[in-house]
Amino acid sequence: MNNNYIAVIVEGGAEKAIINVLLDHDLLKFNRSDMLEEDVIRDRNAKTFAREHLSYGFAKNYRLMNGVRNSII
Repeated sequence: MNNNYIAVIVEGGAEKAIINVLLDHDLLKFNRSDMLEEDVIRDRNAKTFAREHLSYGFAKNYRLMNGVRNSII
């Protein structure tokens, strides 16, 4: 894709399983190598995610978006 990482964040096991099936069958516009940690991240809290995953020293800015409301967190 490009030099940006994609973080796929889910709340539950069922969502994670669905995303993994879509990834395994190449049904998304990106693949695991484009993803942060090359895996689906299970986390219920945006602040926890930011603290644990966005402290890697990324050179680019990032935005957290809520997929349900499509709002920036």
